[in-house]
Amino acid sequence: MIREKSKKGIFLSFLLGGVIGGALALLYAPKAGKNLRKDIGRKTGELIEEGKKLTSESWNGAKDAAESTLDSANEFLNTGMDKITRKADNVKAALKSGFRAYSERRSDLDKRSPESENTENVQNKIT
Repeated sequence: MIREKSKKGIFLSFLLGGVIGGALALLYAPKAGKNLRKDIGRKTGELIEEGKKLTSESWNGAKDAAESTLDSANEFLNTGMDKITRKADNVKAALKSGFRAYSERRSDLDKRSPESENTENVQNKIT
């Protein structure tokens, strides 16, 4: 982490030194002041336009990446929800079948047992 900050600091120092050196070179150039100011203004305008263009391209790239990520996440969630719904339906069907089989077996063994009525109540609650 410290090395990364140090590298960034060194890079920024070189970049800043280059900008200052370039500005000093322009100031001591053998051009007239009026021509030099025009050149500086033109170059500054070009750099500003290039910066705006790069910023716009970066913003659009980040926006596209975010939209793509959101689309992928939504697709993943929808697929997961479909799977969960199918599994829940399978469990529900298995429980109904089990209670039905239990009720039939119980009614065969004991036609008037109170436990049989409780089983039917539980089965009705699941449905």
